[in-house]
Amino acid sequence: MRSALLLVFAAAATSAPRVPGPLLEIRLLGQIASESSRDGDPLRAVVIAPLEVDGKVVLSAGTLVHGAVRRARAVGLGFARERAWIDLEFSAFEPVGGVRAPFSAVLRAIDNGREEVQRSGRIRGILAADGPGGYIRGLWMRPSMGLFPRAAMGLTGGTGMAWSRLALGPVGAVGLFAARSAILRWPEPEIRLPAGTEMRLELGSVPSAAADPPAIAPREAPADLADEPFTLAKPGGRAADDLINAAFLGSRDELSAAFLAAGWVATDPLTRKSFGRAYKAFLTMGGYPAAPVSPMLYRGRLPDVVFQKSLNTIAKRHHIRVWRAGEREGRDLWLAAATHDAAMTFDIRAMTLTHVIDARIDQERTKVISDLLFAGCAEPAAFVDRAAAARERPIETDGRLAVIRLLHCETAATGYSLDVEPLDRGLLSRAIRRTVLETRNYVVRGNVYYHAFKVAQWRPPRPRNGERSSLRSTRDVRPPQPLSTPDSRRSD
Repeated sequence: MRSALLLVFAAAATSAPRVPGPLLEIRLLGQIASESSRDGDPLRAVVIAPLEVDGKVVLSAGTLVHGAVRRARAVGLGFARERAWIDLEFSAFEPVGGVRAPFSAVLRAIDNGREEVQRSGRIRGILAADGPGGYIRGLWMRPSMGLFPRAAMGLTGGTGMAWSRLALGPVGAVGLFAARSAILRWPEPEIRLPAGTEMRLELGSVPSAAADPPAIAPREAPADLADEPFTLAKPGGRAADDLINAAFLGSRDELSAAFLAAGWVATDPLTRKSFGRAYKAFLTMGGYPAAPVSPMLYRGRLPDVVFQKSLNTIAKRHHIRVWRAGEREGRDLWLAAATHDAAMTFDIRAMTLTHVIDARIDQERTKVISDLLFAGCAEPAAFVDRAAAARERPIETDGRLAVIRLLHCETAATGYSLDVEPLDRGLLSRAIRRTVLETRNYVVRGNVYYHAFKVAQWRPPRPRNGERSSLRSTRDVRPPQPLSTPDSRRSD
């Protein structure tokens, strides 16, 4: 009887939900890539937002984080594996002006990354052959030996129908393959995370509290900003979920320099060229750092400038629309709406692709403040309470307006870049890899049985710890300490 009770209690203990550790925001100081990183390669990152535990700063902005690439495996030509993957380990931190100390942490998310981070912390690359262009290859219902040569030549779906009905023969098959390759651009399956990539780590062991840097009290915000309208509208007159949640005091040059230094870029206007580039990014499951945003009106006007920050996918990005709204304290006043595009979906009513924003827009407000503080381009934010702007659905916000006084900052000195080292891969190897991966994907997944299994297996997605923003309340955001060793709802 006693043994049975012990087994029951042991089972209950093991089934208890795990309490997640605190999340740490970091930025890579060097590139990591599945095809070039080697097992054991060192890596370094920098903390970009102070981490507080129980009201005490344990890791300040500017702290260095040390680790290594535990294992990295590339797709190569696609014979061995369809996905690239990388395991990272983080083992130590080094405070500004301090000594290195051990700690444990697990990767939980890559900010705006297309790659998946598994529960173990492994970075799992995309299935390039399962991208948007794969939908036109069709599905098979009866297995046969003819699947393999047709799939290898790309003669499936619409391409296969054209080849068979027009009796094009072998030469026509080559021509169709070349035309399909040119029209349906191929996603890059390798994992390539350049210097500047931002991540979230879950700490397994919490360092003892560091010396809390003296807090710089923000200057009081102009009280009359609470009376400024905060609602936005779409061009058709419908109310938008986005709302004004940030204000900036400074010149246009200071505004642009601050966001550029923080890693944000001005968006491109919607033209045929930018639409084509966005379409290419969607097909190739890639990024477009300056992708256009949909029009949004404040007081009947389009924004004066829009900034955004992304990584390697057009589906996710931070973005902020900014309107000039007169002057305060002898400086230009800019009112802004910051939201985070968290995914892409198809809008049936408009028959177009659109973005879905994260409903927790206060976290995006915090992201803007943290980035500008880390770049040294802003004073600590002050806040204006607006009870009328507080909402719970369809967005969640406390309604406060963050007032940010901009500083003059040298963009050249604090410049942020996501430059990726070019790949040296020839045309023949690219063609072989595409043929191998498309054939594997078509035979394994391009059938009704696989899709029926996936439908039966589907469950509503549940966000994991790292998928929730780790940015803390902007009420306590502190300016970072200088680096000791600088290194090189639905919306659009």
